[in-house]
Amino acid sequence: MGHNILLMPIDLFEKRALGPLWQPVLAVCPDHLLDRTAKRAGDLNFVLPASPVSALSDDSINAHWGAIHERFSFGRPMLGGVPALTRRLDLAAVDLPHRLLMRRLGRPSEQPEPDAQPVALVRRSIHDRLFVAAAAELDRRGESFESPDLNLAEAVRETASRRQISTSLALPGVPPAYVRRAYSAQLRAQLRPMADLDVDDTWSPRIGERPDALLERAAMEFVLTRRAVANGGPGLMMPSVPPTAFTLLAQLERHFRDATQDRPRSVRKLLSRFDAAVRPLLTEAVVEAVRSASSLTIFSNFPLGLVTMPGDTAPLAARLPITYEPLLPLTRTVQRAATSPIVDWNNRISVLVAECIPASDPVGAESRRGWTFVQQRNANVEGLTLHLADTLSLEALRRAVREHNPDILIISAHGTIAGAAAALVIGGQPYVELGLEKSPPVILLSA
Repeated sequence: MGHNILLMPIDLFEKRALGPLWQPVLAVCPDHLLDRTAKRAGDLNFVLPASPVSALSDDSINAHWGAIHERFSFGRPMLGGVPALTRRLDLAAVDLPHRLLMRRLGRPSEQPEPDAQPVALVRRSIHDRLFVAAAAELDRRGESFESPDLNLAEAVRETASRRQISTSLALPGVPPAYVRRAYSAQLRAQLRPMADLDVDDTWSPRIGERPDALLERAAMEFVLTRRAVANGGPGLMMPSVPPTAFTLLAQLERHFRDATQDRPRSVRKLLSRFDAAVRPLLTEAVVEAVRSASSLTIFSNFPLGLVTMPGDTAPLAARLPITYEPLLPLTRTVQRAATSPIVDWNNRISVLVAECIPASDPVGAESRRGWTFVQQRNANVEGLTLHLADTLSLEALRRAVREHNPDILIISAHGTIAGAAAALVIGGQPYVELGLEKSPPVILLSA
């Protein structure tokens, strides 16, 4: 059964926010909201009683999983070995996926030692995942571990050449230009770079009372760990991007914007300086994880894929596929990570193309011709509806979304910069927020 974590304010804790396909199980809330949360959880038929944050412990996790098993086991024996409550939040993204793997294998797993280093945890995680993959391959071939002809080390090496390990990274850091524009002098004075490890970054029921810097770190670790567990691979916090790296990135962008002719030597020189500025971020654990990865998810506002790893001759983006998830604004990152909608597309899909570019614009005219062709080509596809709408104002866009209630919204619009943020141009005006009453599950920007 799938698991979903949904974060919401108490005022939105209602059936509409949960969605029709959810089976609500457990609500966890701040202590002062327990009475309101418990009442709403009861009205929504939650399986377990609401729990205050202060009650979370190793015992409560075992009790909750025992109750969940009793409710949903359908006669199956309990797997057991419920992982203990994570203590080291700075190591959670690399440790928790491994502990869950060990639980599935029926092997005990312990919390990291106080002096544990990420590189050792990364190596352990990769080794055990390759071992499991090798065992699965042997099983498919009908070979036994007890066979005298079996070379297990060779089997693991063979599996490693076809490894499928998805690694996740969180890379904090904000461009200095953004800091100057968006933050007051008082806030700028409080900014501190983050390290990859922090001994004070541990779980506590009073976590909400920690300083802002540790709260921000915990938010990043939450989305990072959630993705690492979902992908089944290790995740790592990285140190903050130094301001120099953002400055060199801006110089690189200006070079490509302003250069009137190809100057490969200048580009190589800029990239070399860029690599030198970023090199301190590439800790031994990060290098180990990236070299063993088949794909990367990077939570950051910085294009780490431009960096050349030690020993490589081309940027990281040439080594493996990279998916970027922005960390700015951080609140939106957490909301997006913890509100993944459940959508049933088995029987129908409704698509709305919102055309925000006037037909008098060559791009708008070409876009309309293209989407009209797509609409005609798919007119007889069962279960698919494709609507085209001219939305040359924000209100027209909102009205079209209300009318069609699409599963997929495709916004065809020009983009621009509004202050320090990217924006869509609708009716000649830049908009960062669209203010939709109900956001479709999937929104694609053709900007």
